[in-house]
Amino acid sequence: MSDTQTPASPKIKPAKPEAAPERTRLEKLLEQRQALDNRIKAQQNREATQKRHQETRAKILIGAAIQKQISAGKLTEAWLKAILEAELTLKRDREVFKLPPLPEATATTKT
Repeated sequence: MSDTQTPASPKIKPAKPEAAPERTRLEKLLEQRQALDNRIKAQQNREATQKRHQETRAKILIGAAIQKQISAGKLTEAWLKAILEAELTLKRDREVFKLPPLPEATATTKT
């Protein structure tokens, strides 16, 4: 073993790459606002989807209740058919219930 020690060489720090300029407070706030806007939009979409599901469920339950009343003889199929005839105007909706298509609107000409 030798009693001589070599002096410690000074540590050389690597050069730092140029850092991007510090974001301003305004930029940070704008970024936070954008993130909050995104969260709000996502929540609105979730609530709208839930509302549509509830409305669809309500329509199904109404239909089931009417069918039950018809089966029990408390309402008539003629009553239901009259409502459907009056309310369904789209061809595809009328086809579901085997209703005849509505007559084409007669074109009027200006004189």
